[in-house]
Formats: sequence, C-alpha cells, structure tokens
Amino acid sequence: MDESLDRLGELLVRGFRSHAIGLLDDLARGRLIASCWREHQASLAALTEDQRWQVRDALIECIDCGFDQFLQAVRHSGVSLVVEGREVGNSDADLVGLMFGPGGWVERFSGRPAYGEEAGDG
Repeated sequence: MDESLDRLGELLVRGFRSHAIGLLDDLARGRLIASCWREHQASLAALTEDQRWQVRDALIECIDCGFDQFLQAVRHSGVSLVVEGREVGNSDADLVGLMFGPGGWVERFSGRPAYGEEAGDG
C-alpha cells in the first residue's frame, strides 16, 4: 500500500479520530480538570453506563460519517491535498475504502475499540 496514503490515514485516525474518542472517554470517567469540561463531565456522569456507551457509539458514527464526507470531497471537489509530494485528491485510490475497509486505516491505526465494541472486545 502507498506509504503517503498510509501517512494521511494515520494522521486522520490517530491525530483526530482516536484523540476525539479518547477525550470523550476521559470526560465520561471524570478525568479532566479544566473548568470548561465540568458541565460535560457532570452530564455524562448522570447517565447510565449503557447510555454513556450509546453516546460514545454515536460520537464514533458522527466522526466516521464526517471522514467519509471529507474523503469523498477531497476526491471529487478539485481541492488539492498533497501528502509527501503526492496529490491525494487526484489519485485513483478509494480513500473511503482505505479508511474503513478491511485492513484499513481505522483498523490498523486506531488502537481504540471499533463502533459497538467495548475495550477488550476488539
């Protein structure tokens, strides 16, 4: 697989997706001390464990839907996106497939449970 595309995938998954999921996990566990997070932590603490997992699953679905739209836009909008000297938007690569397909970026770079999985299941 193309290393420049993998670099983009790793950046998107580890630098954005996993970070956002980890932030929600920290909020749900009450681990953040900044005052700007207090209201969110209190709201999440009032939910049942199952409800917190539903919020987490919804967040992951929203992130993944956003990435799907973003990657399709890169491919079809004419916007130039260059990674390590390679024009990604004009490549023949199926960016959405590379992100979410079997052996894709999410599977390889996430390090977090996939949608619907709890820690330890994946």
